[in-house]
Amino acid sequence: MISKFSRRLFFVAHLTALVACSGSGYLTRPAETLTAVVDAGSSGSRIYLYKTTPDDSFIQITTLFTSKDVPHELSWYDGTKGADSAPGNAGAAGIQPLLLRMNAYMSNHGIRKDQVAVSVLATAGMRMVDANTASTIYQSVKSTVTGNGFTFHQVGTLTGQNEGLYAWADVNFLAGNFKRGAVTQGIVEVGGASSQVAFVTSSSQDPNVVTPLVNGVRYPVFSVSYLGLGQSQARLAMIKDSASGGVNASVCYPNNGTGSPAAYDADAGKLHVSSTGSSYSAACFGVYEKVITNVTASAGNNYPIATISSLKGFNTTQFVGVSSVYKVLKDWGALNAANPQQSLQDAVISKCSGSNAWPGVLAQYKNVNGVFSQNACANATYLNAYVYGHQSLGIDPSRLVGTGTINGSDLTWTRGFLVVDTAP
Repeated sequence: MISKFSRRLFFVAHLTALVACSGSGYLTRPAETLTAVVDAGSSGSRIYLYKTTPDDSFIQITTLFTSKDVPHELSWYDGTKGADSAPGNAGAAGIQPLLLRMNAYMSNHGIRKDQVAVSVLATAGMRMVDANTASTIYQSVKSTVTGNGFTFHQVGTLTGQNEGLYAWADVNFLAGNFKRGAVTQGIVEVGGASSQVAFVTSSSQDPNVVTPLVNGVRYPVFSVSYLGLGQSQARLAMIKDSASGGVNASVCYPNNGTGSPAAYDADAGKLHVSSTGSSYSAACFGVYEKVITNVTASAGNNYPIATISSLKGFNTTQFVGVSSVYKVLKDWGALNAANPQQSLQDAVISKCSGSNAWPGVLAQYKNVNGVFSQNACANATYLNAYVYGHQSLGIDPSRLVGTGTINGSDLTWTRGFLVVDTAP
């Protein structure tokens, strides 16, 4: 597990990437460094190639290349799904295709492999893999990186706290807040397996506060992650809790009165949209509130989510909703609404209720969510409960804006990793 990264080690690892001169067009200043970071997420892996350049006010980070081109996420190689999923295959099958694509770009632009330090950092999916299996996976990954001729930096699983911190750093870097000493923004991020909340607070004694030094300023950042409150894991918990509480999980799915087309919940592997199911119900919101309460009180989380609002700074912070927060608000037409919470709620009730709502949901969202359109009603209700519900964060709708880009750049914690761990 990676709990802390050393700036000193980072710069040592990058000595070979310091370039005096080059004709590539990218490498022209002695202080430029090239870094590749693989985001090994719970639903897939993506590689980013960055150029970091100091400037008078801070640093510039330019994305040179990015690619997502592997069949499975890194956590898939836990050995439970047949011979192909053996941990020793993780490097060759889960990482090498990304390295090969990046190397093709590098060859076309005159960049040598030994000029690029590679880190492979995993998020919530790998936090659910046992330590021995994870160690074998990471050894395979390291061997693949070095075997392909790249400078190896580090490999491992991010703590949830660092995942939230890096997402926070990315948003504020892109917004220019570190350059001009502006008030920072908080982040609310919902992925597939976990969710993260991070913002600057004066509640410095809280154990979840970290104090990164960025551009000469020490920021007290409250950062917490909830494993199990990504929308996929939360939906699985909703199905389980519905059964144990005597509630049919179909309260979270639109009714398919005609019985055709059938639709399966891709993650649960079960048919929930059916002619015998109930119409979508407000009971879904209540089931999800129970899930949120149970997960945040479980071992490994131990921080009741409803208490976050009592921390100093929470009620004055403007939040940016990223990842699935942004996607759900956008998909349901609530992104630019005057009251996004009310708009989201109204849209879900309108589209997901009725004796034969499923064909309409499928028609509207199949091109947006692909095979996950069958989960659209459940996921939107979960997002509503998680972000706005009084048993969870309870953020005032006026203080959260969802976005997928800032100043033309896509959001990614991998850039925040560079900001926190390499910035002066």
